Amino acid sequence: MKDKLKLLDSSIPLQERYDAFLLWQSSINHVVIEFMAQELGLNVSEVAVFNELGELEEDEFDIIDKTKFDIGLLFIVVRAPEKVRRIMYDRSEEILKSSQPLTFLKEIVDEHSDYTEIEELVKQISGDCWKSIASYLRQRNIISGTITKNIRRMLMQVGNNINDAKKISEGQLGWIIRAIQHDHADSIGIFTNDTVKADFNDDYIIVTRIHEHIERYETD
Repeated sequence: MKDKLKLLDSSIPLQERYDAFLLWQSSINHVVIEFMAQELGLNVSEVAVFNELGELEEDEFDIIDKTKFDIGLLFIVVRAPEKVRRIMYDRSEEILKSSQPLTFLKEIVDEHSDYTEIEELVKQISGDCWKSIASYLRQRNIISGTITKNIRRMLMQVGNNINDAKKISEGQLGWIIRAIQHDHADSIGIFTNDTVKADFNDDYIIVTRIHEHIERYETD
């Protein structure tokens, strides 16, 4: 049966379609995307989009409904960092009027590759490194700009989550990048402190790579 759950029916709010997908997914005993696609009457890339929707912020579902992006465009949209996704939403009318909307979206991704690279690099830093930085902040009671007491707790939580194979949320990612920006701009050296350099050299190298692009990364 083609599109068994009407997941491609844009007259139904995306949140409702996603909820239906999750409910159906909880009733099956496998998560092999090819089998899921066969059972739902969709192709693999269409199912892949619904698998990725859980990474979106809550407000994005309504925004996507308003943009009128179809499933083909969403295949690219949902894989972009939140910053880039919101640029896509803001330019949705321009994108849809384009003779090649998919190419237009890819160009937006390329134009903002600094966002993608920085966010992917942040995700590569080890959990133990984040916990070490949190301890460093607490021991020295460092509070400066975006580096607050709250970020110490968050970095410790991020470290524990990563060690438990959980992902960094978009919100946590934003806080971390803003902290790295402030640290780098004011030459405080929190994220490249001697302990990080000595005990987490691979992570230290990642932070130095982030510094190469951080000034071009715009935050709210």
